[in-house]
Amino acid sequence: MAPSKTTNEDAPRVGRAERLDRDLVVLPNNTAVYALKHRLIAVRREGDVLWEAQLPSQQESIIAPVAVALNSSSYVRSSSSLYAVAPDGKWAWAKHLDAQAHEKTPEANAPVTLPDSTVAVAVADDIVRYDDKGAVMWRTTLPDGHVVARMRAGMDGALFAPTTAGLYCIGPDGNVSWVRAIGN
Repeated sequence: MAPSKTTNEDAPRVGRAERLDRDLVVLPNNTAVYALKHRLIAVRREGDVLWEAQLPSQQESIIAPVAVALNSSSYVRSSSSLYAVAPDGKWAWAKHLDAQAHEKTPEANAPVTLPDSTVAVAVADDIVRYDDKGAVMWRTTLPDGHVVARMRAGMDGALFAPTTAGLYCIGPDGNVSWVRAIGN
């Protein structure tokens, strides 16, 4: 499952036929990571390609923006899995997901990293948080509403989820702290 290393001479070129499909993100170690349909490419600040990681299955595509953690890990979501890529470009872990977010948009499906380098993702009407090794920390079912946009993390480990029922705040322990209806 190890991604291939490339040099500047054989670095992939992003042209009109293969456009940038998702957000460009920058890791804390100053490496830019961008996603194409089936792969991630990491480029150092100096312009050298550091690594390239193909999704393990060509039947899968990246469906949401990449998320990065403070430990310089990258998290990417396909239609059926969540993948963690270590700072050296090796696949750290993969977790099968039961479903996409209810809304099935790139923003609602986007993983979000928390200050301790853990990651959370919407799965149907649940929010699942994984530790940096891929173990489930908690899974919370939203009592009302569906995630409709990208979730955000608070510095204390709380997770904020915009939903059709309002804005949820989920505490670091996975319990719903509050929900507030937000007008149009």
